[in-house]
Amino acid sequence: MVAYNLFFGFEGRFGRAIFWALGIPVGIVLWAFLDIGQAVWTQSHGSILRLVGAGVVWLLATFIASVAATASCAIAARRLHDRNKSSSWLFLFYGVPALIWVAPCHLLPDMPALLLGAADVAILAWQVVELGFMRGTVGTNEYGPDPLLADLRDRVVANAGWSLR
Repeated sequence: MVAYNLFFGFEGRFGRAIFWALGIPVGIVLWAFLDIGQAVWTQSHGSILRLVGAGVVWLLATFIASVAATASCAIAARRLHDRNKSSSWLFLFYGVPALIWVAPCHLLPDMPALLLGAADVAILAWQVVELGFMRGTVGTNEYGPDPLLADLRDRVVANAGWSLR
């Protein structure tokens, strides 16, 4: 239950270290299975047996990517809470780049396609800076206690016994 809440809980706050420690592996799984699903989808031609096999692999890859995307959103939501921002920011940080990614940009003229790509990169860079590098709210906010102060308190309490000896 602890691992489930760690990866899929949307309540509470995460500091930067936990964000990176959980976010990197989840991101790798997400992108790997998105690539596997896309490769299988584009390569599925030939006999009916091969098509069925490709469909099963595609469904499995899509399921795993969906689970990883949900975990990624939960991790980012808790990091946003640490920054004292609501989870609705996930639409900007995840939804807009996803919409740009699936948009048929190859059908657009060069300049609008370039501007969409630049907007995508700018939003993703902002997301990395906001979630990965900026300090969370000091002290308790509406989403819970400061994870850094809670960790510091736990370490002081744990080491207090050593200092008394």
